[in-house]
Amino acid sequence: MMKRTQIYIENNDFEKLYLLAKANNLTVSELIRQAIKKELFKKLKNNKKNWRGFVGFYKSKIKTKANEEIKKYYQKL
Repeated sequence: MMKRTQIYIENNDFEKLYLLAKANNLTVSELIRQAIKKELFKKLKNNKKNWRGFVGFYKSKIKTKANEEIKKYYQKL
């Protein structure tokens, strides 16, 4: 599923995107999507260790919150 969005691009950048897209038989939208994915994956790969730490921290927060809710439930019984 895709989310529709609108971006502003300078005229000279759009012209370059348009020519590059046509040369590769793509739409400008598809070219932009591919560039975004490529850049995001590159950053995620470079920061994989940082992301793992963040996800682990977040999961432990959820686990702690869930444990607190379970304790409250059983204390009410």
